[in-house]
Amino acid sequence: MSSYIYNLGLHFDRIASVYQSNTAIQFSDGSNLSYRELNDLSDGIAVFLRSKGIKKGDVCAIAGVKRSLSYAALIGCLKIGAVYSFFDPESPLERLSKILRQSSPKIILAYLDEVVEDLNLLSYPVINLNSFEKLDEPNSITKTSLHDVEGSSPAYIMFTSGSTGFPKGAVMTHANVINFIHWSRETFNITTEDIHTNVNPLYFDNSVFDVYASLFNGATLVPINKKEALHPKKLLEIIEEQKCTTWFSVPSMLIYLQTSRAIIPEKWRFMKKIIFGGEGYPKARLVQLFNTLHPNTSFYNVYGPTECTCICSSYAIGKEDFEDLNGFLPLGKMASNFSWKILDESGKETSEKGDLALGGPNVGLGYYNDQERTSERFFQNPGHNNYKDIFYRTGDLVSFNETDGKIYIHGRTDNQVKHMGYRIELEEIESAINQFSYVQDTAAFVVGESNNNKIFAVFESDQQVDILMMKAELMRYLPSYMMPHEIIAIDRIPKNSNGKTDRLELTKKFSQWQKS
Repeated sequence: MSSYIYNLGLHFDRIASVYQSNTAIQFSDGSNLSYRELNDLSDGIAVFLRSKGIKKGDVCAIAGVKRSLSYAALIGCLKIGAVYSFFDPESPLERLSKILRQSSPKIILAYLDEVVEDLNLLSYPVINLNSFEKLDEPNSITKTSLHDVEGSSPAYIMFTSGSTGFPKGAVMTHANVINFIHWSRETFNITTEDIHTNVNPLYFDNSVFDVYASLFNGATLVPINKKEALHPKKLLEIIEEQKCTTWFSVPSMLIYLQTSRAIIPEKWRFMKKIIFGGEGYPKARLVQLFNTLHPNTSFYNVYGPTECTCICSSYAIGKEDFEDLNGFLPLGKMASNFSWKILDESGKETSEKGDLALGGPNVGLGYYNDQERTSERFFQNPGHNNYKDIFYRTGDLVSFNETDGKIYIHGRTDNQVKHMGYRIELEEIESAINQFSYVQDTAAFVVGESNNNKIFAVFESDQQVDILMMKAELMRYLPSYMMPHEIIAIDRIPKNSNGKTDRLELTKKFSQWQKS
């Protein structure tokens, strides 16, 4: 790539011109989009957005439906400098309203036949992408306008759970993502021959790797929708028929396929790379998968928060990692262009276990329209006060082993948990339950390992409560992956000496309740 490629619109336009006849997106129904066709569609979307008054810096909300114009809309936004933000098409309207109030989109783009809620109830213009399925004549965006977007401009907002009960939107720039694209190509040796699975939802952080590591490197992307992903037999057919070479997901997805006996070497014979991250993969389970597909397939454990452009470390797995089957794999070494620190509770560097802080070109701008929570996590490197050097406190409790030069993760320093691969703040669940007038106090906690855990909630009330009705009401505020597995009324929620909820005590008590 030439040195003038400083924004993602230019980057994709160049990729599409070099590989225009190559397949960009390969759908499981047999329909394909070439790079030229995808580029034309994105140009059409860009011109349409301009006609609606969308300009650089404006936010466009896109329903996370894996169809052609969803991907074209992403690229179209990048070309005019608009900031895109995917949302869950099955998200409850109450939670979606919170996300949209935070991001204030100028427009919503959606395949309305695949969105559960009525988006017209919201106070934002809604464009039905079904009417754009066939663009008769592509409208080419001028090359001049592609140069109008700076590398420091926001590219997308990715929303995650928030500890205040309000989702928070991490903002990544064009420069952040371009750096990530180059790193992913070099780290995983991505070529135009690669065919990537897109099993991750578009509104989920892991999809950043799926989309940018493939479409912005000249490879092919295979979208896999939710129904296909949850049907092992159908998923196997797609992997084999589409000759997929690269897989990326949370470990729990692979464990689900293992449990379903869907990891059959003949069906995965084209797979060259299996990449996983977002939660721990028990080595006792991973070794079974490794022995089934190795040596034809390489395995990578990756790590990275949403706020740092998806991935910042990669660890290539070998046979020696299974000499001891206890625990989890290390994070390995950080990407060469990342800097990192381990901080104690006061924010000073420590050689002991502590909070991992990350710096470098993949650290984003903070949380959209939320300076308070940005200042809690993003900070100026105190050793470099003469120039801007922003670090992000991940909240991951880690240690560094000087002997092997690897970073090991030990849990969290806060109440964030990983469930089904999603980052969830337990306080957001508690906030939703506390909205009910009959609830005096509530607490959420998890039982089990992150790849196979369950969320539970307890509450105090002076009334008789219909739990089934309570759950039905709660579904208005929480997406399915955040819904507690069980909700229990108790006399008193245990507190520690600081007056805070004692979640450890709750976990112990829950085990006793289960046995009784």
